[in-house]
Amino acid sequence: MEKKSKLYGFKVISILDGKGRSVLQRVLAWGTPGKSPSVTLDAYLSSLPEDSTASYGHTKTKFSKAEIHQLHQCPSCSQCDITLLFKAIKLACENVASFEDRRWVEPSKDLEYHLTCIKNKRNETFHGQREMSHSDFLRTAADIRELLVATLNTAGRRYGKSEGEIAKEIEGVHCEIDRIMEEVLGEEELLVEKGDKLTKDFIEEADRCVRQMLEDTVYLDPMSFLSGTSLRPHVQSMFCRIRIKQSQPGHKEGNVEYPDILTLIQGSETPTPEETRPLAPSTPAKDRTTLNLRVLNIASSTMRRIFKKRTVQQKIPTPPQPTRTTVCCPRLLLVQGVAGSGKTTLVSLIMAEYMKDVGDRILRGLDQYDLLLRVQCRDHHSSSFGELLQQLMPDQFLKYRNILLPLLKRCRVLVIIDGLDEINDNSDKLVHDILHEAKNAGDFSLVCTSRPEKVTSFLPKIPSQYTVTHVELTGIPESERLTFVLRYHHLISQEMPGCRSNADDLQQIMNEIGARDQFRLPLNLLFLTWIFSHDPNFSTTTITQSELYFRTHQLCQQRLLDRLSRSANAMDRWTLQKKLQEVLQELYRVCVVGLSRCQLSLSKDDEDSLRSACIARGLPHQEVLSAFLTLKATWSPWGMQEQYSAPHKGLQDFYAALYVIPLVGKGNAKSIKDKILGSEKMDLSVFQYMLRQVAALLPHPVKKDAADQVVNLLKAAGLRYEDHWLDLIEDTKAAPAIVVSVAQHFPVPEDIMIKDTYVKSYTALLPHLQSSRVGIVLDRDPRDVMELFEALGGHTCTRLYLRHHFRYPSITATSDAILHQMLTSNKLEDFGGHLSETGVAELPSCLKKLSLAVVGDDPARRILLAIQDQPTRLPLLHNLEVHVPLASLSSTALPQLPDAGDVMVYLSGITDHNIPKACQVAGALQPPSGYMGISFPQVSVTVDGWKKLLDGLEQERVKTVGMEAPAACLPNELRIQLREQAKKTLSAYFFRRTFEDCSNDDDIRRQENQRRRGRENASFPRGRKFRDKKHKNVQCFPIRAHYLLGIEGCLMCRRPSPTPQWRDKLVEMTGIWPSCTIFTAFVPLSERVGGRQERRHAIPLVNARSGTGIYHPHHHRHHCNALSCHHCKNGRDTTTSVISTVATHCSAATVGMGMPVLPRLQ
Repeated sequence: MEKKSKLYGFKVISILDGKGRSVLQRVLAWGTPGKSPSVTLDAYLSSLPEDSTASYGHTKTKFSKAEIHQLHQCPSCSQCDITLLFKAIKLACENVASFEDRRWVEPSKDLEYHLTCIKNKRNETFHGQREMSHSDFLRTAADIRELLVATLNTAGRRYGKSEGEIAKEIEGVHCEIDRIMEEVLGEEELLVEKGDKLTKDFIEEADRCVRQMLEDTVYLDPMSFLSGTSLRPHVQSMFCRIRIKQSQPGHKEGNVEYPDILTLIQGSETPTPEETRPLAPSTPAKDRTTLNLRVLNIASSTMRRIFKKRTVQQKIPTPPQPTRTTVCCPRLLLVQGVAGSGKTTLVSLIMAEYMKDVGDRILRGLDQYDLLLRVQCRDHHSSSFGELLQQLMPDQFLKYRNILLPLLKRCRVLVIIDGLDEINDNSDKLVHDILHEAKNAGDFSLVCTSRPEKVTSFLPKIPSQYTVTHVELTGIPESERLTFVLRYHHLISQEMPGCRSNADDLQQIMNEIGARDQFRLPLNLLFLTWIFSHDPNFSTTTITQSELYFRTHQLCQQRLLDRLSRSANAMDRWTLQKKLQEVLQELYRVCVVGLSRCQLSLSKDDEDSLRSACIARGLPHQEVLSAFLTLKATWSPWGMQEQYSAPHKGLQDFYAALYVIPLVGKGNAKSIKDKILGSEKMDLSVFQYMLRQVAALLPHPVKKDAADQVVNLLKAAGLRYEDHWLDLIEDTKAAPAIVVSVAQHFPVPEDIMIKDTYVKSYTALLPHLQSSRVGIVLDRDPRDVMELFEALGGHTCTRLYLRHHFRYPSITATSDAILHQMLTSNKLEDFGGHLSETGVAELPSCLKKLSLAVVGDDPARRILLAIQDQPTRLPLLHNLEVHVPLASLSSTALPQLPDAGDVMVYLSGITDHNIPKACQVAGALQPPSGYMGISFPQVSVTVDGWKKLLDGLEQERVKTVGMEAPAACLPNELRIQLREQAKKTLSAYFFRRTFEDCSNDDDIRRQENQRRRGRENASFPRGRKFRDKKHKNVQCFPIRAHYLLGIEGCLMCRRPSPTPQWRDKLVEMTGIWPSCTIFTAFVPLSERVGGRQERRHAIPLVNARSGTGIYHPHHHRHHCNALSCHHCKNGRDTTTSVISTVATHCSAATVGMGMPVLPRLQ
């Protein structure tokens, strides 16, 4: 729909009050030939002769006192409005109809009716709706032009005027109307009339300018303070896959591949490039330039005409041009990550991708934007969006002036705001201004990066108009770390001869320590590579992150001392070192001040202080400062200026920690705080990372007083989550004094979950904690962590999942010994690993979930036979997973699996050659009620092989709810084909999954973290959007199935109900088997529900990996109450309990039978 503007109504009034009034004045002058301009109209009328045809002497209608006063003020009537002129014509002009004659109002081509139309048109426009579209304005102006021309022609003929005189008056009408039509009254009209063309030109010009500004930002130099040279690799020569976790309301938590990160803020409403481009035909470059200059000249002087005079036939209405489509609201992607996790590198990658041609880009969705703007929060010269635009595109700022921002809002813009945690007073105003200006620009997308501690304070500042997506950078996956390190080492070896160049030694070190959690951070890997390259003695495998920083800092000092020692008139090395330490103490103090101000860059006073410290000790300040700081160029109104800053936020924390360490152990925590901050009241949370560095750098053995002081300060600084305390223990190498002090503040959860990352921390901490339920999920070989099992004394192990044994089973290595050690408490509910026949016999009767790997023909057969009596020996078992490596089997004659609730089989190592074996194994193992799912890890199958596999499963009459395969070997197009074939042949769903990044244990871990941290709706994961086309805007609430009735048991008696009666009832109601194990699927709209057709809602099934699903409360209220608990027979009360429990967490949500519900659709 074409946009309307009041400016067009003002133009119509300008035409009528201008040339419309002058036409009436001309008619009055022609109709009163004896009147002099200096004689008032009432005086002229009082002196009319008796034979006059004017109506004045023949009607009682006269002028009012106000009108007479106005006529006296202007005898020539040049200031009279149209209404008074019209009345004067009716009373004073010769040869017009009498005052009350019908010819004034009846449509005709007479002069009288034309004059009435002019008067009425003016009053209608002035007192009526002034908003009109451009095409409506053109039509109205053409009508008025025609009316005024007709009036002059009719009046001229009536009063005997010559053709020349009439033509001259008509030409004046054309010129004035043309002038008003082309006159620009404001920016709004300019954008309405020429917006699309101006926007297209602006995008071309601004894009060229922005690309020039970004050319230097795609090169990384994180180690310039170490190298002393310009070692600046292109970001894409160093970038590798980084793990990105999405966690926000409305979406299921999961990992995102970095090429898809921008698609998170490009929902279904995001227009395609073809939809958002102007649909008008393109204008040649030369014509565009001419037009652009003309329009800009109009904006500067609204009285200037830009078109030649044209006749009335030339000014015909034109159809409205199609306008750009916009989305309903802007989008904001909030990227958080700890120091060194790769936030700025990711920003550089986005900019590097933007610099490429569209066809060469890796990042998907970047072609949805016309422009990319970058904001660095550490800069302090821009405090408004306008100032930023002046900085980024100075030529366009001068050219477009006031319409620059409106033009920008018509573009599809990606604004990258890097480093919210480094924000200062000016950049805080800038970010606020950007958020405010873009909140009504639907085509704007913002990407903001920050450390986690700043996110909490930033979220409330985001206007409600934004759609916010939240992701977290968790670091480089273990499989990519060696590649990243070798790339950087190769670069150092090429650019800096003489460095340690043996990559085999580096690879050996990475194999030993690369899996440690601290080396998921790219910055730590860079430090590790640098130290290895320059320190021939480096080979330690126990280095912590703080020690990594310390070794890097020592290397900086040594290289600086070497350079200073070789200079002319150099002091001896001992003196140099002593003076350097004095300067460094001032540097450490300055970094503490910078932390307190949340500024990474040094202020002018701080720089002067450091320079003075160097000069006073005879040290060259430029060389000293550049050895520990980086000199970065920042923009200011006076041009580019260089400013010192800490090389990285993590190093700023480290430098500040070195200032605090000498204070620890002297006095109490409050005295240390006073020494750091003085008497100022300040939030200690800004020092949290610095205090963690202090704890890690304390000399060993750590004294109890020092440990208590630092831990108390960390508590005051906001350290409260268990993973933060565990990181602290890891960084301090589990110093006994630190562990004892942490145990006093550690928030012991109801269920402790131990994974590989925190094995060492929990091994030291568990003996100091009260007795708790413990779950252990390990990826590594459990032989490396036997100390952990020994530390479990006094705790109850309820879950033991040895993934290494489950994924890579061996006939010679089983989990029997570890299982035997864990059975002392006899409370094990969940076990995963590889057992022998003896180990299976030792499984406790309280077991609820069992994941077993079987290898070899005879061992596999014995183990499977051992679990066939599951209903007797393991009455509570409701989830059974079996991993069968096909390469270990030569026979497919295997015993059938029991009906143990949800049964899933993993068939690994499938190739095109062993597909028949895989199908036979699946058929032989199939339990009587079929599988919940079949998974194919480590598969290597062609397209034809996949189809052959599905056909083979059908021939073996395999029944399964769904199947899944690794995403890496299953392109989306192939998945769609297989999904259709699986649905047709097996009535099953087919999914692809990233096995490395996703597992149900990760889901459980996330939910337990939320519950431990005391967040709102603690036991319930965040909601996610219902991805169905018909109901795409419906919010559903995923809930862990094991909290609800049916899956884990009755809420009244706490006992499971995996009875055939229960399962059959659920199948009758939903068409699926109950599951908290795998897959999300959808029942068709016409699926039978509860014995009748239900067409109102699509019903998503239970989600396998997160145990979620959707079901309408009406169905559950109607049917669940009729189904009693297998044990307590209290079905009605049980269901009511479930409904009331969940309703307290989710408004308008009701739950039964172990599934969340979909609020009623309006």
